[in-house]
Amino acid sequence: MKANYRCRTATRKDAERIIELVRSILPEFGLTFSPENSEADLVNFEDYYLQSGGMFLLLEDEQRSLIGTVGLGKVTDELVKLRKMYVHPSYRGLGLGELLLQQVLHHAEKMNFHRVRLDTYHSMTSAINLYKKYGFAEIDDPATSVRCDIVMELVLPLKQ
Repeated sequence: MKANYRCRTATRKDAERIIELVRSILPEFGLTFSPENSEADLVNFEDYYLQSGGMFLLLEDEQRSLIGTVGLGKVTDELVKLRKMYVHPSYRGLGLGELLLQQVLHHAEKMNFHRVRLDTYHSMTSAINLYKKYGFAEIDDPATSVRCDIVMELVLPLKQ
């Protein structure tokens, strides 16, 4: 039997659940939760995502348990930053990371952004491979996140 998943826009009420999920996943990549640096966007969730012209999606299972996240933080009118794309370890290998990426790229296009940039860490190989599959390429630009060592960007097709 195939499980049903629901992708929805996060609200400020979801911030603590998002922090809990991210905090639980980071150690598997040798990283720690850093509210003063890399996770400052989650501490200021509403300002960073909801009021700045970005958005944040949640993926939930049938019991409304949070199993995945991804956000878009507006940088400029043409550039958006993909942030906090995580899937709970119990749900990996089911194509849910790809589902989240498809959803967030669709939203970036609808919001008329032309470029999607992200910072990542070399140990996140599955995510890096997924980004490459969707056309993201490494660029020679410094990461804005202090712990990341790879910057990637995707140029979206311009609307006619």
